[in-house]
Amino acid sequence: MDKELYIVCKKFIDYADVLLKNQSISIDTYNEMTRLKQQFIMDYEKSHIKNKSHVS
Repeated sequence: MDKELYIVCKKFIDYADVLLKNQSISIDTYNEMTRLKQQFIMDYEKSHIKNKSHVS
């Protein structure tokens, strides 16, 4: 996954915080989006570390 995609996805996911503060989404939806955000970041970091190790 390239860095531009990561940045776009992270900004999109962070928007969940704004929606929750505006009470546009339920706490259950917020919790699911938070879980997906954490999974996304972990997956990105794993692939990023793996790619770095292949380069060296």
